[in-house]
Amino acid sequence: NPSIEISCRFKSGLGYHLIIFMMDNNKKFFEDDIDVAVLISIFWKNKLTILIITFLVSLAGVAWSLSLPNTYTSSAVLAPANSSSLSSISSQYSGLASIAGISLPSSGETDKVALGLETLRSFYFFEEFVEKHDLLITLVAAKGWNKDSNTLIIDEDIYDVKNNKWVSDIEYSVNGKPSHQYSHREFLKNLSISKEKLTGFVTISYEHLSPFISMKVIDLLISDINEIERVDDIAQAKRSIKFLEKEIKGSQLAEVRTGLHALIQKQIETVMLANATPEYLFKIASPPISPEIKTGPKRSIICILAFFMGLFLSFSLVLLRQYLTESRLIKQ
Repeated sequence: NPSIEISCRFKSGLGYHLIIFMMDNNKKFFEDDIDVAVLISIFWKNKLTILIITFLVSLAGVAWSLSLPNTYTSSAVLAPANSSSLSSISSQYSGLASIAGISLPSSGETDKVALGLETLRSFYFFEEFVEKHDLLITLVAAKGWNKDSNTLIIDEDIYDVKNNKWVSDIEYSVNGKPSHQYSHREFLKNLSISKEKLTGFVTISYEHLSPFISMKVIDLLISDINEIERVDDIAQAKRSIKFLEKEIKGSQLAEVRTGLHALIQKQIETVMLANATPEYLFKIASPPISPEIKTGPKRSIICILAFFMGLFLSFSLVLLRQYLTESRLIKQ
């Protein structure tokens, strides 16, 4: 069955149209060739509609941007602290330890800085963090900040201040209280941690409705992670001392016993250093401050996007109306 092509061209409101009927196994195709000049003419005729729609959408964008509360970001720059640990001396005494049948970790086996940063992002750290410092209401239920009184504005749909009761109806709530997993996800959205590859400096930032809360959170994060690593190293050093003392009793070689005593001495130094060094994992190179300049929202960008969205919506509605009008004329 040969294909038969019949073409015809006619002019309408959308320009010159080319209709191609391909009669092949009862198939039909339709193709349009729209004249740009005619489109411009259509938009010009409907300029009032375009202006009104664009204005209304832009106005809505401006109103929405003004309704958003300001947010503030506080940051701190940290330098890895040179803390003493078992891994730092393992290369010196690994030979003696191997004779005694003791396996010591090699230097660089564990990146304590990377471990500390991952701990800061972890759910279990967050769960203990908010409970320890009573920050759940501050981080989850705040909806604004009163600059004059330096107080948070609490969302009554999440927490009832008068009755001291959680009343949230979000999906991840238990008896009106947002779950810790949901709160952790919201916390991570506002937390930023980055590390410079060349210098090793770590930057920690937190965004909040209150500049003072953002600074407080950074201070507490640094203090807690230093304390966690400090306590862990003390506990590890004490366990190592007990283990080494046991090995000394079971060894008959004087050289090995001397080496094990040196290892014990190093672990004692670790405990002393940890107890005397609050900034155990991270030293604060640049402490956090309470920022006076907001970081969000970007109201100018929101207004610009609303303007272009209004243009796109108005053009689309004008073209759709023109197309529906022509479709009715063709059917007639």
